[in-house]
Amino acid sequence: MQMIGVAATLATSALTWGASTARASAIDWDAVAQCESGGDWKISTGNGYFGGLQFSPATWAEHGGRGNPARAPRSEQIRVAERVLRTQGLGAWPVCGSLGVAHTGTSVPPRPVGCEVLPANVFGLWDLRRLCATLSSGAR
Repeated sequence: MQMIGVAATLATSALTWGASTARASAIDWDAVAQCESGGDWKISTGNGYFGGLQFSPATWAEHGGRGNPARAPRSEQIRVAERVLRTQGLGAWPVCGSLGVAHTGTSVPPRPVGCEVLPANVFGLWDLRRLCATLSSGAR
């Protein structure tokens, strides 16, 4: 039982670690911003959405943004957008999100779910995907 607790702790830590270190997506955020805000990364129109990628205050804060998105530099807005992309997909920008993909000519892989979100190799010691799958299947 103690081993399961350790595994759960490691899995939680790995999820946090993995989410913060994941590589950038293939999205052309400038194309999305051009559609969302005319490319103005500092825009605040009074419509309840802010910055070049038109973040709601709740989405901005939930994904690590601080303060007003319109006052954040472009790089910070993109960093938060990458986090939003991982949790909500391109649907977070229902009209303009697809332009970021179309502009690069690439596709974004589907968002991983379940055990797939865990890193396969943590410090060269643990395969958390396999551990998660084993614990989820009820194998003993």
